[in-house]
Amino acid sequence: MTLEQSIYRHSIDTPDKVAAVCGTDTITYSELWRSILVRAEELKSQGVLPNRPYVFRSTQDIRFVVTYCAVHHIGAIAVPLDQKATDEYFDSICAEVSSCEFTEDIVDILYTTGTTGKSKGVMLSETALVSCADNFIADLQFTSDLLFIISGPLSHIASLFKMHPVLTVG
Repeated sequence: MTLEQSIYRHSIDTPDKVAAVCGTDTITYSELWRSILVRAEELKSQGVLPNRPYVFRSTQDIRFVVTYCAVHHIGAIAVPLDQKATDEYFDSICAEVSSCEFTEDIVDILYTTGTTGKSKGVMLSETALVSCADNFIADLQFTSDLLFIISGPLSHIASLFKMHPVLTVG
């Protein structure tokens, strides 16, 4: 089950349960699902298309979760960049990914410098994200009672790999 399918399920089964907290902002699963649907419509009206990349800055708040999930909900590829990315870097990534073709299973492209110091895009499939979430849930015994603090940048794979299982288990 995808992250977005899990959020939808929780919006029906536990609509008033808090899904995320950021500072003084909180959002329930029903609010999160409604926000995802609204943002998905906004993105579609801006020309975001299925199987095409959407580059955006990580806002480090609930808006990031909404946008990230909305991009997936419409079948587009999420390309979150650090919120402090320069306009020049942002534009270069937009140009780079817009000229590429992607297989249908790619849902994220995460940019990292890794050990080389040179920026590169790492493509992630839905299967990889779901499998990683399932492994976290099983191995670390994530439950719906878990409160998990994600302190890293949300555009980073380590943070996304924590966000997925937490929202998946509800």
